[in-house]
Amino acid sequence: MDLKQKEHVFKKFQNANLKSRHHEEDEGMFVDNTDHSGALTVTAGGSGITSVPFPILKGIFEKAATLYHSQSDIVSFPGKPGAANIIGKYFITSSTDAAKPHLVTVLGTGQVTCDSNCPRWEMYKVCSHSIAAAEHCNLLEKFVKWFKTKTISLNLTGLANLNMPCGRGKKPHKATQKRKGKANKRNETALAYLDEHDQPQVPPPRPPDGGYVIYFLKDCDNKVSKCYGCKGNLKHEGQIPQPPGDLVVVSRGRREYFKDGTKLYGEINNIYFHLSEQCIKSKNTFFVPSLVYVAPYVASQFQQKHKDLLDQCSVTYNI
Repeated sequence: MDLKQKEHVFKKFQNANLKSRHHEEDEGMFVDNTDHSGALTVTAGGSGITSVPFPILKGIFEKAATLYHSQSDIVSFPGKPGAANIIGKYFITSSTDAAKPHLVTVLGTGQVTCDSNCPRWEMYKVCSHSIAAAEHCNLLEKFVKWFKTKTISLNLTGLANLNMPCGRGKKPHKATQKRKGKANKRNETALAYLDEHDQPQVPPPRPPDGGYVIYFLKDCDNKVSKCYGCKGNLKHEGQIPQPPGDLVVVSRGRREYFKDGTKLYGEINNIYFHLSEQCIKSKNTFFVPSLVYVAPYVASQFQQKHKDLLDQCSVTYNI
C-alpha cells in the first residue's frame, strides 16, 4: 500500500460521521437504547458463547451491529489479502481514536482476528470489530462455531520422548549403536511440573477495561497491599486476612501521581479495591454491582462467609 492509498483510507475514517463512537472499553457498562433485534445473523443470546460475561458479550454484539450497518466504519484493506486462506482484511473504526482504525483479518476457516490494540480482543479473543467483519463476509455463524470449539491442547509428543537420546529412531539399522547427545531433560522437568500441579495455576487477574472481577488476594501479585479507593490496607502486616476479607475487586485504571505540583496519570494497570461498594464508588460514582463478574474457578472456592458477603454486596455469580 503506497502513501496515497494510506492517506485515502485514513481520511475516510477521520471524515466519517460516526454515530457509534462510544468506547469499546465500556461495552456492556451502559444501556444501549438502539433496537438491534435481528441486526446480525447471530445474536449474543443465540451464540452459545459462555467464556465471555453475558453483559459484555451483549455489548460486543450490539456494537458490532452498529459497525456492520454503518456506511463508513468498515473499509477493505487496499491490495491483495496475501495468504491464500485469507478472505479479506479490513480497517474498522476504533471507538477511542478514529485516526487509528483496527485491522481485522478474516480467514476461510472461520477464524477472525483483530489487532493487539483492541482491549476486548486481547482479553476474550472476540470483539465488536471481529464480529462485524465476520458478518461483513457472511461468516459470522462459522466464526462463532470456530470460537466455541477452539481449544488449547497439551503437546504430549515431548513427554513421550522423555529421557530418550536426541538421535533416537533416526537410524533403525544401527539400533545397538551408542547414541550421542543429552537426554531430553526439558521434558523431565515438564513431567515433574505436571506431577506437582494437579490443578492448573490460576492466571493473574485481567479484568476488561471498564469492568470489575472478584479475585482471591492470594492469587494476586504479592505487591498488592492497598485499596485504590479508601487507601486502606488489603493485608494486615503483610498477611492475607481470613475469609471473607481475602477477596478483592480488581479493575483497570490509571493511577494518579503528582510531579512538580502537576497531577499526572500513569499507564493503565490493575487497580484493587476492598469488596465494598463505598470504596469503588469513591473512584467511580457510576459503579453498580451488576458490573462485577465472578469467574467459575473463583466461585468454586467460595466458603459460606464469602457467599454471605457477596449477597450483602448484591454481587451475583454462578458456580
